[in-house]
Amino acid sequence: MFKQLNTTSQVAIAIIAKPFLFLVLLLMSFNVSATHFRAGTISWTETSTRVVRFDVVQSWRWSAFGNPALGTNVTIGAFSFGDGSSATLSLSVTAINTAEDYFVGTRTLTKTYAANGTFTAGFSDCCRISTLRDGNNDRSELNLVTVKTNTLNSSPTVNSLPIIPFQVNAANTVAIPVSDANGHPFTFSVTPISQSGLVTAKPLGLSLSSSGVITWSPTISGLYALSVTISDGIGTSVVDLILNVSANCNGCNNQPPDFQPSVAPTYFVTPGVPFQTTITAIDPDGNNPSIFSGTLPAGSTLSANVNPSTGIATRIFSWTPPANATDAFVCFTTTDGLPNGQYIGQYCMTLIVQNAPVFNSPPTPDDGTAFCVLTNDTFNMTIEAVSVSGENVFIASLIGLPSGATALPNLPTTPSTLASTNISWAPTPADWGPHSATVTATTASGLSSSRSYNFLINSTPVFTNPAPPSSVSPNFSYSFTFMATDADVPFGDELTYLTHGLPSWLNFVDNGDGTATISGTPTCADIGEYDIEISVEDIWHHCGPHVEQTFTLTVANATAPMLTCPDNIIVSNDTNECSALVSFMATATANCGDVVINYSSTSGLPFNVGTTTVVVTAGDEDGNTISCSFDITVTDAEIPLAYCPNPITVDNDPGECSAVVTFASPMGYDNCGIASAVQISGISS
Repeated sequence: MFKQLNTTSQVAIAIIAKPFLFLVLLLMSFNVSATHFRAGTISWTETSTRVVRFDVVQSWRWSAFGNPALGTNVTIGAFSFGDGSSATLSLSVTAINTAEDYFVGTRTLTKTYAANGTFTAGFSDCCRISTLRDGNNDRSELNLVTVKTNTLNSSPTVNSLPIIPFQVNAANTVAIPVSDANGHPFTFSVTPISQSGLVTAKPLGLSLSSSGVITWSPTISGLYALSVTISDGIGTSVVDLILNVSANCNGCNNQPPDFQPSVAPTYFVTPGVPFQTTITAIDPDGNNPSIFSGTLPAGSTLSANVNPSTGIATRIFSWTPPANATDAFVCFTTTDGLPNGQYIGQYCMTLIVQNAPVFNSPPTPDDGTAFCVLTNDTFNMTIEAVSVSGENVFIASLIGLPSGATALPNLPTTPSTLASTNISWAPTPADWGPHSATVTATTASGLSSSRSYNFLINSTPVFTNPAPPSSVSPNFSYSFTFMATDADVPFGDELTYLTHGLPSWLNFVDNGDGTATISGTPTCADIGEYDIEISVEDIWHHCGPHVEQTFTLTVANATAPMLTCPDNIIVSNDTNECSALVSFMATATANCGDVVINYSSTSGLPFNVGTTTVVVTAGDEDGNTISCSFDITVTDAEIPLAYCPNPITVDNDPGECSAVVTFASPMGYDNCGIASAVQISGISS
């Protein structure tokens, strides 16, 4: 913020601090241009660590360099950076005072130091002009600046006229208005001769207050040198000027011209907005005056001197401040070119740059930042704004967010040098979708800045189905339906399912109703394990976590073979055998691979009369088995054979009408064995 310490009827020297700028006066001279030096300043800015920008302003005798035109370059000498390196100093002519035969030139140099430290940079040569009083004529100018890196400090800047008129035998009071972009306090002192190269540090009777006010009643006319050091507690600036004390013109009726208005105005300017004003000088004697300027702000212009009517001179100052512009002084003087015709002091208008508010980042999010906010989460955002001009600022409005969003303090906030509010919002599913909001900060002078933000409100889908089956056998169908819900669906959201790792034998169908189904029948070639991922997304799925359900599906043959046993077999015995040869065969097929059939009895071998149960077992390559059984019944269809003795013929026993006959017991035969042979009729043996 611009800070003027002193105001008097005649303002002499304007010093403006730019961001990270440290001003040092540099009175410069060069062998070829000996005695042509008038005044000069050096300011510096550490724009980033060890990167220093030097802004050099010098004034030299115009005619000594062939009367260079505005915008042309004049090589003066070498500028030392204080680390053993230097650069050619070539000034671009920015202002010309033909009446006092000097021009003002500027140049910007940039130096990157290899290491942090303190460096003495500047310009020194011979010599000052030969007409200086107090023994300072033809003295070497020694104007050095101390550069301290790793501070990012700003120094004051001088925009004074190189030569300031004073009146002899009169009380002259000249204030040096100074500002410091860092807000550091500063003090003034006369530069010691060991640091200025002068023989006499200041003219006799001149006093300089610590606040920068020069008070002097000179008794001898002529040119005087003065070097002033300004300290902000971190570094110093030095301004080296010529004080031109005009002699009284006894018997002269001429009066010097004056500016209109007589008090230099203060203007408020805005970056990016063209500003223009007319500088007017009026001569009370009707002589045509001329207006001359000191250093102009970068990018500004000053029209040629015009005398629109007798006794009046005008010049038009135009400037469109850049975005990084800081407050500035623009100083003028006027003369009619006649004895007693020089304006005393200098006429310095003040340009205060009214910047639109600047948002502090952090905590304020950058313009255009997009936020993803999940429903029922609380979103907080702090907004801070300040004015680099030091004006009060307030957060004026927040437009775009639903009514559920709140700002504390309430909007608009109370104007202060630091405006701040906290935006809080807990969106619900009813807020689903994109939103935009614009927050605006405004200065007390009515300048505004805005930042806009995008918000995406979303709920995260949730699976509601149980875990899917983890295994299936080849040649058997598999099917499962996934289900999910989303609180935003009633407000227009939609769910979409995606798969990853799905085998080719499984088909996937998004049913479009919040469910999705996988189904298919694997073959024996599909045996193995499959890591499957099913994810569900909503329309704004990039806002929120990835929602997935993963499982391992194993295709393994766990199915027993299909086995068919023969029907029960009933056969008769083989002739003369108590058994029968029986042949049989079961059939079996495996779900996968080959099958092996085993029998508890072997086909084609004799089976004894009776019933035999045959157990059949079928097994596949995966160890799956199955059994069945059937009965083989062999019946004895042969009847037994009985053997009786041959017929016996005997005579009766004597005296008997009978005979005792003895015969063998009956005998029998059967293929399965004789249980017994029994005589069932007749007389026993």
